[in-house]
Amino acid sequence: MQRDCDVVIAGAGLVGAALGIGLAQAGLQVVVCERGAAPTGLASDPRGLALNLRSTEILQTLGVWEGIAAQACPVRHIHVTQQGHFGALRLSHADLDLPELGHVCPADRLQQVILERLIASPKVRILWNTGIEASHVNEDLLQVSLCPATGSVNANAAENGHTLTAALLVGADGTESTVRMQAGIEAVRHDYGQTAIVCNVDVSRPAPATAFERFTTQGPMAFLPVGGRRYVMVRAARTADVAGLLALGNAEYLADAQRRFGYRLGTLSRPGARRAWPLLGLRVARRVAGRRLLLGNAATTVHPNGAQGLNLGLRDVDEAVSLLGEALHGGEDPGDPQLLARFAEARDADHARTFRLTDAMARGFALEIPTAAGLRSLGLLMADRLPVFKRRAMQALVLGGQSAATEHPGMPR
Repeated sequence: MQRDCDVVIAGAGLVGAALGIGLAQAGLQVVVCERGAAPTGLASDPRGLALNLRSTEILQTLGVWEGIAAQACPVRHIHVTQQGHFGALRLSHADLDLPELGHVCPADRLQQVILERLIASPKVRILWNTGIEASHVNEDLLQVSLCPATGSVNANAAENGHTLTAALLVGADGTESTVRMQAGIEAVRHDYGQTAIVCNVDVSRPAPATAFERFTTQGPMAFLPVGGRRYVMVRAARTADVAGLLALGNAEYLADAQRRFGYRLGTLSRPGARRAWPLLGLRVARRVAGRRLLLGNAATTVHPNGAQGLNLGLRDVDEAVSLLGEALHGGEDPGDPQLLARFAEARDADHARTFRLTDAMARGFALEIPTAAGLRSLGLLMADRLPVFKRRAMQALVLGGQSAATEHPGMPR
């Protein structure tokens, strides 16, 4: 049977948009359904998105990196400590003989650039203010019923109630994925009892190209450089404390953050607007169900310590574009169950490893039993002194679990 498109993607966030760009480059016809409205300018988002080396390479392949590179701040060093205790883990680009470990990109600018690239893709059709009402497998096709997003004035009214036929539906629609729920894919959730508060600040003693992470029993703090004296400050706080923290005046808020982080960047000043995001963990029982495939946060949502969420999703995109592009050019069905099973098998280990790492850090550094702090400090100190451990940690953080020699053949193991 003839189909309307090869792939329907639910969600035009960073992962969904990147997938749409990549699949179009590979020659597939794509329809993206986004519940939000078409962008009218730069979004208001104070986050700095930490992209590791592999992610920057993926964005280069997609033709996105050239539009964000000038505003991306390189990270060559990462400094990890625990509040009030000895021991530190110091990671450096020199440990892997790399020019940098990654970059920090302004979230609003990256969102703008990647959407512009998606909109310009000739094989992509975007339906704004549009959700997925249902999807059903019909022989060798998937029927996807569309609906208006709740509360929206739909710009695609003619599509409402209509059905698209496609080989595959990809759920890139986040932690609360509609595609996942409609497909009956079970997920295990964990509420960390923490909320991330993000704002931009100036520091009096900037450390060039250096990112900091400091673990506290209330949650981790991170300082990500975005150029000059400006840093993105991410503070994970107990959810019960967030309302009070958001209600503080700027001076009080900075004083509290200073007490928790210390003065290794000097004094904090000129805070921007604060925004909050609840922190959850989620893992699915399976990524595939009847011509439906889950990517990014829809499949695995991780705690932001280590900044691995977006990087994990972009590795999903890279694998999906490779497999589906090969299928198209080989005359295969992009929604074939065996092909989707190959994708799931290829990505299972990375998802499991990344979830375990971030979950263990979130739970381990939250423990307040008497011996826990000393053991954590000893662990940081030993990790800093053991080259093999440092190299493995950096391969996970910087190269997505691949060895430096595999990703960069000219480099020594």
